[in-house]
Amino acid sequence: SFDVVTCQTVLIHVADVPAALQEALRVLKPGGLFCAAEPNNLACSLVNLSMYPQIPWSERSALLDFQHTCEAGKIALGRGDSSVGDALPYLFRQAGLQSIQVFSNDKCADLVPPYDRPDQKLDLDQWLSWYRAQIWPSAGMESDARELFLAGGGNEAEFADNWERVMRRQQHVIDAAEQGTLHGARGFTTYLVSGRKS
Repeated sequence: SFDVVTCQTVLIHVADVPAALQEALRVLKPGGLFCAAEPNNLACSLVNLSMYPQIPWSERSALLDFQHTCEAGKIALGRGDSSVGDALPYLFRQAGLQSIQVFSNDKCADLVPPYDRPDQKLDLDQWLSWYRAQIWPSAGMESDARELFLAGGGNEAEFADNWERVMRRQQHVIDAAEQGTLHGARGFTTYLVSGRKS
C-alpha cells in the first residue's frame, strides 16, 4: 500500500468515478493522501473563446452549447465527464476521504505577440497543429465529435452546422496568429483536490 496516490486528467475519462476513488483508497495506507488534478473543460472553453480578436457572442454561446451536448454524449456513452473537476470535493467526501483540500490552478497561459517566450511558442504550436489538422480539442476529429453530439441528443443537421462553426472559429484563430493579432490571458479552470484515508 502507498503513502500517496495521484492522477491528472484521468477521472474525466472514467465512467464510474466513485469506483475509481474506491480503488485509490484500497491501495492507500491509513492516513495516506489521494490527489487528483481535473478540469472543468466547458469553463476552460469559455475562457479560450474570449481571446482577441473576439468572435461574436452568439458564435461563442453556440460553440459552448455544442460542446455541452458533446460532453453529455461522452457521459451517455460511458466515457467520462470532461468537466468532472467541480464535482470532486463532493465525490471525495462520499468516498470517505477526510481533510479534503481544494486548490485552483494558478497558471495563466497568456498569448501576446510576437509569441516569443518558449511557453507561448509551445502553447500556440499545439493549438495550431490541432486546428490545421481539423481537430477540435473539445471532442476530437469530426467523426468523434459527431458520435458524441448524437449520443448527447443532437441531430445530424445540427451537427453539420456546428462543425462548420468550429472550423470557422479555428480558422479565425489560425489567421489571427499568422497576422500577429491573436492575444489573451487564458486561465485554466482546473482543480487540485486532495483528501486523506481515515
